Amino acid sequence: MIYFIFLKFYLWNSFEFQMMNTNIFL
Repeated sequence: MIYFIFLKFYLWNSFEFQMMNTNIFL
């Protein structure tokens, strides 16, 4: 359960980081 939350949190941060990079490049 904790591992699942950690994985979800990690994926969400990666998504946020990618969107931020896209906004900077655009």
